[in-house]
Amino acid sequence: METGVGRANVAALTRLAAAQLGVAERHIVFGAGSTELVDSLCRLLLAPGDEAIAFSHSFVTYRNAVRAASGVYREVLVGPDFSMDPSAIEQAITPRTKVVFLGNPSNPTGKFIRGAELHRFLERMQERSVLVVVDEANADYATDPSFESFAPHVGKYASLAVLETFSTIHGLASLRVGIFLGPHRIARYIPLYRSAFHRNAIAHEVVPEALLDRSFVGQSRVKNEFERAYLKRGLEDRGITVTPSQGNFLMFEVPRTWGLGPPARGASRARAFSEALAAEGVVIRGLDDYGLPNHCRVAVGTSSENARFLSAVARVLSSERISERPPAPRLAERHVPFEAMYERVVRS
Repeated sequence: METGVGRANVAALTRLAAAQLGVAERHIVFGAGSTELVDSLCRLLLAPGDEAIAFSHSFVTYRNAVRAASGVYREVLVGPDFSMDPSAIEQAITPRTKVVFLGNPSNPTGKFIRGAELHRFLERMQERSVLVVVDEANADYATDPSFESFAPHVGKYASLAVLETFSTIHGLASLRVGIFLGPHRIARYIPLYRSAFHRNAIAHEVVPEALLDRSFVGQSRVKNEFERAYLKRGLEDRGITVTPSQGNFLMFEVPRTWGLGPPARGASRARAFSEALAAEGVVIRGLDDYGLPNHCRVAVGTSSENARFLSAVARVLSSERISERPPAPRLAERHVPFEAMYERVVRS
């Protein structure tokens, strides 16, 4: 008797995913989130000394997984605006390069590679023995017309693999379910390089509902776009530079003129600012680990959470203490929650 998630359940889920995503079953492998799949790919593809390439400031899991597999992690610099040029990746490839990781959109910057540009890159990579892994963990949040998901193109490009995840847009972030979509020659071996008891029985029960409920995903995307724009305006109104994002988060630079004075010796602006917000009861992420000691990332939350965050930012910037409980900034006060705005649009 097999405990946990049985083979029959996984097979049924794979058939459903193939039908919904337009990808043949033999190209699909499920994992405990896309991070487990990144780790499995590195252990499968990299011998000691082999290389993996990604853009600078990419998802830190790529670097960690490559080094854990005794590989060499190489970074290609992004542009001054954090833009990503695939041709720069192409020029960095060496005979030891086995895999390229492209976060699209990238975490934590939120930047993306336009669909037409990525098609041209993959065409040029056809003759290379390098796997291009397009990580679309945040792709469901993208709303820019030039963004394109490459899941439907698995099989068209011999060098293409795509990672998908059932993230917060499905309401399943903590259940850890990811999907590898890629060449069968690689997909068939991934199960040999993952943990023995990785399957989450509860997650595999609810994923079919998530796959079929596209209306929920659509509404989540619209809500995220609405609140993301509100957060961006709120930060910019406070003199903070924000990087445009296609994810469910925003990256921003901590002002050089921050009123609390220089950070303590050895501390970055990002760390000092995130710790000051934590004292206000608001948790964000300083991006020191991503090579961005002056930047932080904030997740897009609910209307009330976003308003609370902006209020806390205003207090930290002005060195006011939370015990003083000043009124929320006027921008937050006049912010119309998404639910109310959505009702107005539907009724009109």
